[in-house]
Amino acid sequence: MIPKILHFCFGLSSNGGDWGLLHYACVKSAVERLKPERAFLYYEYRPCGPFWELTTKIIECNKIIAPRAIFGNPLNHYAHRADVLRLQKLIESGGIYLDCDVFVHRGFDDLLDNSVVLGQQGDIQQGDIKTVGLCNAVILAEPGAPFLRRWYSQYKNFRSMGRDSFWHEHSVKLPLQLAAAHPGELTILGPRAFFWPPAHDEGLRRLFASTDPIPSDGVYANHLWESRPWSNYYLRDLTPARVRLIDSNFHQWIRPLIADLPDNLGARSFSSRAIQLLKERPRDWPGSRIRRVAAALRKRYTLIDRTLRNRHHLNLIDPVLRIMASLASKQLGSDSNLISYLHRRRTFQSIYRQFLWGEHGKSPFFSGFGSRDRHAELYIEAMVPLLAQHSGTSREELVIVDLGCGDFAVASALLKSLTSLKPLKGVRYIGCDIVPELIDYNQFWYGTAPYGLTTVEFRKIDIVRDRLPDGDVCLVRQVLQHLSNAEITTILPKLTAYKYVYVSEHLPVTPEGMPNPDKPMGADIRFDSNSGRGRGVELDLPPWNLTLQEIVRTTSAQKINEVIVTHRVVSFDRKPAS
Repeated sequence: MIPKILHFCFGLSSNGGDWGLLHYACVKSAVERLKPERAFLYYEYRPCGPFWELTTKIIECNKIIAPRAIFGNPLNHYAHRADVLRLQKLIESGGIYLDCDVFVHRGFDDLLDNSVVLGQQGDIQQGDIKTVGLCNAVILAEPGAPFLRRWYSQYKNFRSMGRDSFWHEHSVKLPLQLAAAHPGELTILGPRAFFWPPAHDEGLRRLFASTDPIPSDGVYANHLWESRPWSNYYLRDLTPARVRLIDSNFHQWIRPLIADLPDNLGARSFSSRAIQLLKERPRDWPGSRIRRVAAALRKRYTLIDRTLRNRHHLNLIDPVLRIMASLASKQLGSDSNLISYLHRRRTFQSIYRQFLWGEHGKSPFFSGFGSRDRHAELYIEAMVPLLAQHSGTSREELVIVDLGCGDFAVASALLKSLTSLKPLKGVRYIGCDIVPELIDYNQFWYGTAPYGLTTVEFRKIDIVRDRLPDGDVCLVRQVLQHLSNAEITTILPKLTAYKYVYVSEHLPVTPEGMPNPDKPMGADIRFDSNSGRGRGVELDLPPWNLTLQEIVRTTSAQKINEVIVTHRVVSFDRKPAS
């Protein structure tokens, strides 16, 4: 007997996913029409927005850690993690699993006397319906169902690394093969039960751009194929107003479920829609398109136009902020106030915008030559064995928090080398930086980077002011050298939360003067890199007196008067001054 327990999963991608009106309406259709005894939505990265808040009121939303591997095979893509997660939940407790873009029309009570129920995913070829597989977007199963156990066990042969030729092998094709070999273990419904019309152009047009009746005989639900580009065209920026305005099968279906919602709920601003258009095809931004969007923004928002016409006035902001931040720090006795945060953020935004650390033409962000070439190679050679050792002692995946991740140049190479080692339990990387546009850029390009068992995410964090992410290993590479002593003093106690802390700093070849001279926060460092004389940040000397262990010391042919030294912080207890 299949229990009336509903299961959904979402938010397994590191950006949380865009939970919109479509998802809310689909979940609501299932809750109202299936009348489950319990209903769960599992997420790893919490979605946000008004429709998510509405959803949390009608279903139990549980935060989980999605599997990163199965039988030693990596699950690189979040969609494959969701494939495994749904099987695990159904084997454990049974019930009804639905993708969040499945719209339910009527109850499933007449299906609950089976062990497992799956629907055929069909396609029309030369006028005939051909079954291409059994789709896992809808699964009904009793607890511990033999067919699901058999299906799950076949993941020992899982081989997809992402969107490749094996993408649907285990989610659609494999269950059809298993059903042919073990027909007595499940009940198979035809394509019309859950997956009609099919996901080709004509089928999607029938769903979203036509009122031509879709046969309802034998139909329990409709999979809306949200991930297909054509359907995404109709589902983007969906609001109650658009649902009420447009006539199609889809819009008519969900209209009763959102009748009590205001027209503009979830509507995005003009500027955010313009930014989304630019992000759709970032590899080939046409200059004319950018100019059109910029012109539209300037025409709509007079403040933007006035600011762009008077860009020289922006030069006044930085010195004013610097003075205000200094006054606020003295008054409040701390650099973790709002004004100081704004000053820090704007300072590092200006550094990247003006390419004060250099540039290479491939990216709008460049974190300096210390993150490249021989410096990076030697650093990676030293750190990979240590991180692999830490991973071996970790019960679960190793969580690496990179404070001041910058352009991700070093960390990307580090993760690639680290996750090439076998065996490895899994690594989760969290890159943190204060520059919002840098974080957005990194998340867009690298947030789902396929580094074996690794998941990659980026967060906008001011390490002086904000709470730091939880983790096992903390990397602080060439960051403290750009901050004041007071800011460093504020940061250090936060690092005690990590089991392993590695700090890398530029140091002169000829130390001169008092250790740890103070400096204002900014692009420069504490010593003259041309002459190689002065002092850098030395955490084992006053005023900090930490116990350090040197890990690696690197030099480069380009700058022979400076070295980059990486230390592990052995103890944060201040040792007696010598």
